[in-house]
Amino acid sequence: MNYKARLILAIAVGLSIYFTFLASSQIDLATEAVNILYSCENSEIQSCISLPEYSRLTSRWDGNVKIYLLLSLLLSLVCGYFSHKFKKQ
Repeated sequence: MNYKARLILAIAVGLSIYFTFLASSQIDLATEAVNILYSCENSEIQSCISLPEYSRLTSRWDGNVKIYLLLSLLLSLVCGYFSHKFKKQ
């Protein structure tokens, strides 16, 4: 395997790992934010629920996670494709 192939493979592996960690940190942050909003809801403070961030956090936080996980999966497939391709040469 030449240096260019190793570089491409290393970049793909690094980005795959990066997007996986990004997705897991997004899940942790969003879960904490949703828990805070639910505790605010349980304390019956209506000003908390009427904030625009409330609906955004409770409905859209998983959109980024899906994108990050999809990118991670695609990069993993790229890694597998290139590593198999370079082994044949």
